[in-house]
Amino acid sequence: MAKIEIILQSDLCAASGEGFSSVIDTDVCYDELGIPYIPSRRLKGCLKEAAEFIGAKNIDDIFGVSGAKTGGALKFSSDARPAGFSDIVKDVQDAGRERTLDLFTYVRASTKISDEGSAEKESLRFTRVVKKHPQPSAGPLTFEAECELDQKYEAEMERICKALRSVGYKRNRGFGAIRCRFSPDLQPAAVSDGQSLDPDTEYQLPVKITNTQPLLLSAGNDDDTLDYLSGTMVLGALAWMYPDKSNPDFAEIFLKDGVVVSNFYPGDLPVPLCYAETKIGGEYINTLVDETGENDSAKMIRRGYMESDGTIIEPKKEVVYHHRKNSEDGALLYTQTALSVGYSFRGSITGKGRYLKQILPLLQAGSVRLGRSRTAQYGYCSVETGDLEPVSEATITANGDDVAVVLQSDILLLKDGAFSWDAGELDNEIITRLNPGAGGDIKYDEKHSSLLYKVVTGYSGIWNLKKPQAKAFKAGSVLVYRNVSGIIPVEIVIGARVNEGFGKCIAMPVSQMPKAHEPERTPAPVRGEGEYARILEKERKTGRIRELAIEFAKRNRANKKNPLVEVGTAQLMRVREMAEAAKNEDMFRDYVGSIKSASIKDAFSRYINRAGEEAEKKGLAFSDYGEYRLFIDTALKCQYYNNKKKEALGN
Repeated sequence: MAKIEIILQSDLCAASGEGFSSVIDTDVCYDELGIPYIPSRRLKGCLKEAAEFIGAKNIDDIFGVSGAKTGGALKFSSDARPAGFSDIVKDVQDAGRERTLDLFTYVRASTKISDEGSAEKESLRFTRVVKKHPQPSAGPLTFEAECELDQKYEAEMERICKALRSVGYKRNRGFGAIRCRFSPDLQPAAVSDGQSLDPDTEYQLPVKITNTQPLLLSAGNDDDTLDYLSGTMVLGALAWMYPDKSNPDFAEIFLKDGVVVSNFYPGDLPVPLCYAETKIGGEYINTLVDETGENDSAKMIRRGYMESDGTIIEPKKEVVYHHRKNSEDGALLYTQTALSVGYSFRGSITGKGRYLKQILPLLQAGSVRLGRSRTAQYGYCSVETGDLEPVSEATITANGDDVAVVLQSDILLLKDGAFSWDAGELDNEIITRLNPGAGGDIKYDEKHSSLLYKVVTGYSGIWNLKKPQAKAFKAGSVLVYRNVSGIIPVEIVIGARVNEGFGKCIAMPVSQMPKAHEPERTPAPVRGEGEYARILEKERKTGRIRELAIEFAKRNRANKKNPLVEVGTAQLMRVREMAEAAKNEDMFRDYVGSIKSASIKDAFSRYINRAGEEAEKKGLAFSDYGEYRLFIDTALKCQYYNNKKKEALGN
């Protein structure tokens, strides 16, 4: 994959649009660990400006045109993150966001100067900026963004990158000076063509799609995003990737149900509506078999996804700020809600061997782009495929059991030529497939069933129009059947548009439904061994030393036995300077021993000895004089300010 490198030549503020009241007015973009990054959409806009500045010939072909059916040739696969990002994650994953931010950034203050040359009132602003040198011993910080680009544009992209000299906020005021360079892709991925597949056998291909960038998945509302990948979306993405759309098989595969693409969820299925959360105890229960405690009640869970073992997963979303410079109304600041990075969506693709043979190379390329803005900051996903298996129907045997039929996906049910919300029609379709002839008298339990409804819509990129709305039964709905006997299928498929992920149901005995629970805590991360880990470890110890020194000073400041109670602030400052000038502990004690006043010399000697004893009791083992000096200096500084306070109060 190609790569764009950004080497800082000054401090940088890639602004996120957020702030913290009077503490920070303009913040930088950083992830949940506190590692800063440059959004790829921002970088793409800056590159386009540079291309226009040098008069590049293929600007529209490279960067695309707003409103066009297809994007430009330049497709970002990641935001610009610090070089060696995976190693940095290992180094800082247990440090905490604020400490990691302190490692990479600092806060600068600025004011507006009036015509008279003085600072204007109420103009003080605080801006967080990324350090040019977060590692003092290393070179300037380098950001890297992976991307894809047609080979014919690579030479031009190299020129464009060389022309880009600044990015980010206040780039004309000393921030954001950079050097940028482009590295082409030299290792194309190898793929298999599935030669061993029998052309007429139905196969099922397990697929896992993981988003390495945030996702903007159209939910019928521009301000929100779906938290799963619909079969329609994945099928459409594969259709765009299909190389020869004039091939007769194209219509068979993508338009005539040649392959069936399921929805892709971060769990096995949406949480069934029979599961609820108690209001007082906060516990998950299955209302079909569990009861709430006395004086407690439960509310239906209408969010998240469930694994086969009952683990409930709730994907996180984030609000991202964007600034559009060339809108019809001038500059425009707006927000978008995106699905956070790092979710693995599991689903399957089913079809005859002759069709899957043509789909496999698209998936084995290792990536797919989904959702909106997928050529810029969003939508890049990695793809993993499992082993192809011939399709076989899974069944279970019921002996007069209560069976729950859970809608794993939305169901579009046609009645009299139109999509319908007729629950009776849905019930009839399911009972037909539960095979009542195998024995027993199946009864639909409407009282304990839970049905929700929704309107399904979509957007056609070809026509640039919204698709017609359709009534659907919502995924997660539960229909309960009593006295079910015989061999029944585990999976039931009904309704329309099943090739796009609609119409799938799962049947399971109520007694075998899993007990819902939250995800187990992940084990403590293993610390890295890189330069950032060493810096953070040093800061951890430094913080511990200061903390213990302050505790020591607090315990002694009000103690009548404190030998420094009567020592003046000037003498305290002088001894602090001695500690700074000394090269080791013995030299420092010699300096203190040179104090002419016997009482003051004795007071400092006793105080220093006591500090050393308490540090040893707390388990501090000073590895060098710098650590010892920090402990003593912090304790003396606390005593200094305590004495200053007493002087100010006249006590």
